[in-house]
Amino acid sequence: MSFNISTGLRNFTMTQVATAFETNSAVIAIYDGGLPTSPDNAPNGTLLGYITRNGADKAGGDPSVYALQWQETAASGQVTSDPAEPWIFKCLQPGTARYGRLVYDADSAVASQTALRIDIPVGSEINTLRMDRVDFTEAGQTANVTAFTLTQQASQDG
Repeated sequence: MSFNISTGLRNFTMTQVATAFETNSAVIAIYDGGLPTSPDNAPNGTLLGYITRNGADKAGGDPSVYALQWQETAASGQVTSDPAEPWIFKCLQPGTARYGRLVYDADSAVASQTALRIDIPVGSEINTLRMDRVDFTEAGQTANVTAFTLTQQASQDG
């Protein structure tokens, strides 16, 4: 059965999604492989690095420093990164960024039907994770996230 949801429910749902990721120390893992057919699958490709708040180190770091922050409430079914807290990718392994996986910090990167994950293509188009560069030749290079918005689609009248 399909159903339509109200704008209020869309906004509430997206605010809850952002809150769940924020309170569980979310990061975005960046890979060079093809986008998996489902976020339930293990990641494809090589892990290139992580997007964290201000580019802070995830390994051995403090989640209150590196975990991604979001705008406080959704509008029009969308949540975006908090503009006051820049999201920065830090390269661990050379390669070309192809997709990101928004995960809780404790995600094990194996197939799971219980892990909360969102896979996002990296690119320059609308509905992609946009960074100011995608090609990395050495560890330690960084890139700024220039646009990141999650959208719950509106119900269609008809």
